[in-house]
Amino acid sequence: MVVDSPVGKLTLLARGSGLCAILWPDDKPGRVRIGAPVPHAGSAILIETARQLAEYFAGSRTRFALELDLPARRFKKRYGKPC
Repeated sequence: MVVDSPVGKLTLLARGSGLCAILWPDDKPGRVRIGAPVPHAGSAILIETARQLAEYFAGSRTRFALELDLPARRFKKRYGKPC
């Protein structure tokens, strides 16, 4: 899902039920190793991420409350060790 923002178009990517990346307009392909993200805009987590980002850029949000699906979290869950 691509959303407009004051810093340019941001690409939001999710995997499972969690946000796995927010890519900047000029991000290099492969900078973030995310595996197979959800490519469509209908994902509930992507819609919620876009809503919270809009609130943040409007100045009404200072903290985010989003489910994340990051490689380091999966590693820690599997092996019980910090990355």
